[in-house]
Amino acid sequence: MTWRALSRRTWLILFSVVALLALWLSWPRPASPHVPPRALSFPAQQERVYAFEYESRSENRVLTSALLREEGSRDGGTGSDALRGDFKLRGALVLASYGLRGDSYLLTARIEDLTHAEARALGQDLLPSLQEARDTFEPHLVELRIKPTGEVLSMRYSQQASRLYCGWMELLLQSFAFELREGESWSHPGRGPAGTGLVQFVRDPEPPFAIRKKRAAYTQLDAWPFDDPPPHTVTGEARLVLDRDGNIEELHERETLVAGDELTSHFSMRAKLTLARAFMGEPPTDLRDAAPGEVSEESKRAELEERTRGFDMEQLIGDLHLFVAAPKEGDLRWAWIADGYLTLHPEECAVLAKRMADLETPVRSAAIDLLASVGTKEAQAALVGAFSDGTIANPAEGPAAAQQRLEYAELLQSLGQIQEPTQETVQFLVTNYQRAKHEHDLPVQAAAAIALSGVLAGVAEPQARSLARVLALDLQNATHVTLRRALIDALGNAAAESGSIVRYADDEDVRVRVAVANALRKVDGPQERATLITLLADSESFVQHRAISSLARRQLGAAELGTIRKLVEGGTIERGNYEVLVNLCVSQPLDLAAPLLHALSAREDLDPETRGRIHRVLGEP
Repeated sequence: MTWRALSRRTWLILFSVVALLALWLSWPRPASPHVPPRALSFPAQQERVYAFEYESRSENRVLTSALLREEGSRDGGTGSDALRGDFKLRGALVLASYGLRGDSYLLTARIEDLTHAEARALGQDLLPSLQEARDTFEPHLVELRIKPTGEVLSMRYSQQASRLYCGWMELLLQSFAFELREGESWSHPGRGPAGTGLVQFVRDPEPPFAIRKKRAAYTQLDAWPFDDPPPHTVTGEARLVLDRDGNIEELHERETLVAGDELTSHFSMRAKLTLARAFMGEPPTDLRDAAPGEVSEESKRAELEERTRGFDMEQLIGDLHLFVAAPKEGDLRWAWIADGYLTLHPEECAVLAKRMADLETPVRSAAIDLLASVGTKEAQAALVGAFSDGTIANPAEGPAAAQQRLEYAELLQSLGQIQEPTQETVQFLVTNYQRAKHEHDLPVQAAAAIALSGVLAGVAEPQARSLARVLALDLQNATHVTLRRALIDALGNAAAESGSIVRYADDEDVRVRVAVANALRKVDGPQERATLITLLADSESFVQHRAISSLARRQLGAAELGTIRKLVEGGTIERGNYEVLVNLCVSQPLDLAAPLLHALSAREDLDPETRGRIHRVLGEP
C-alpha cells in the first residue's frame, strides 16, 4: 500500500511538473533583446532632441551654360568657373512626432541652440554672424512625412523660411532615409550629399543595432550640367544606430567625392554629419497646432531685394561682357544676382532684349541663356519678341543669309532651357520648326526640334504627346544625317517615342548610332534594354561608350549582366570603355555585378589603375 500510494503521489508530481513545463513553453515571452528592429519608430506626442554637427566643403568648376553646345563650346575652348562652398553648423535638432498618419509618420523638425555657424558660397558670407544664423534657422519648422521603412515622402516649410534654410534642412533630413528592408543586406536607389545613386545597405545583427549604407558611385550629380556623371570616386559611409524599438539613437555620415579631372570640368565635395540623441520628452503644446507651409511671397521678395541691392541694368550688361571676355577669371555670382534682378524687376527683361541688338554674338548668347534661365513669363515674352523682330538674328535672304541662319539656329536652341514654357513660347518654337521644315532649312529645323524637346516636360500631356509624335513621323522621313541625329536627340531628351528611336540602332552612320545609344538613356523597357546591349557589340568604341552610360542609369538583371560579361570575355568591349563599364558595375547590386567585375579584372589588356579600382569595389586586397 505504501508503495502504491507513493507511486500515485510521484505520478501526480511528475504530471504537475510536465504541465507547468508545457505552460511555460507556451507562454508568450518578450522578444529577445538581440532581435534587430525592422522599422523606424516615432511614438506619437514625443519629442526627441539630437545634438548635431555638420560640415561640408565643395569646389565646382564646370563648363558654363553660355559656352555649352552639343559638341563642345562655340570656339572649342573650355572656359570654366570655380564655385566654392563651405558650410558648418552645430546645434540641436528637435523632432516632434504626431504619430502614424496612414502609412507614414507625421513629424515636425526644428533647429535650436546653434553654437557655431559658417556658410560661404560664390565668394559671399551667407551667415556673417552667429546671431544671423540663429535668426535664419531657429524660428522655423519643417513638416516631414517619413515611412517606418525610412522613406522620406514629403517636406513642407514654415512661411518665412529662407532658401538657405530649406535647402540645408532637406539635406539633413534626407540623411534619415535608410530604406529598411528584410534580410541582412539590400540595395536601393537613394539620395546622397551630392546627388542620386544606388546605395548598399548592411544590417548589424548584434547590439548596438546599426545599419550601414555606402555608395560606390552616383548615377546623377546635382552639380553636374550633363545627364551622365563623369568618372568619379566616392569614399565613406553612413551608420544609423537604433535602439531595440526602432528609435534613432545616432547617425554618423562621412563622404568624399571627386569627379572629373583637373584639366576640364572638376567637382569635389566632402561632407560629414554627426548626430546623437540627447533626450526624449513631451512636445510643447503650441507645437501641436503648428501648420507649416510654403515660403511666402514676402519672404522671397525680401531675399531678392537683399541679393540685388545696388545692382542695375548697366552693371548687368557689363557683367555679361566680362563673363564672355574672361570666364576663367570670374565666378558666377554675377549670374545669381542678375537672375534675381530680372525676377524682381520683370519689366527689365524687355529692356535687356532690346539691348541685345547692340551686343556681339557671344555676349548676346550669354544674355539669351540668362533670360531663359530666369524663365518668367516676362523673360519668355522678351525672348520671343527679340527672335521675332530680328533683334537677335534674322534668317533672311541675302549674301549673309547662310551665316545668319546658322547663328539664328544656334541661339534658338537655347530656348530649350526654359522649364515652364508659356503657350506663346511653345507656339513660337512650333512655328519655327514648321517653317524651317517647309523651307528645307536644316540648321533651324534641327535647332527648333532640340529646343522643343527641352520644353516638352513643362507642356500639358496631350500637347506634349502630339508634338513628340510629329517629331517621330518626321524622323521616319529624314534623309539627311544631321536631321536624323537632331530628331533622335530631341526624342531622347523628351523621353518619348522610343520605338521610333530603336529602328536606327543599325544606321550606317556612326553619329546616328551614337545618338540612339544616348537617346535611350531616359526610357527603360525590354526593347530599349535589348537595343542598348546590342549596341555594346558595335564596331565603334564611342557607340559602346554611350550604350554603357545609358545602361548604367537603370538596375540590370542577372541575365543582362551575364550577356555583358560574355562580351567582355570575348573581347568585344573596347579597352577604352573598361573604366565606364566599371562605373556601370558600381551602380548595380554588388552580388549581381561581381561576375562581370571578375571578368573585367581577368582581362590582360586592363590597365593597373582600373584593376585596382575593381579590387577596391570587390573588397579584395
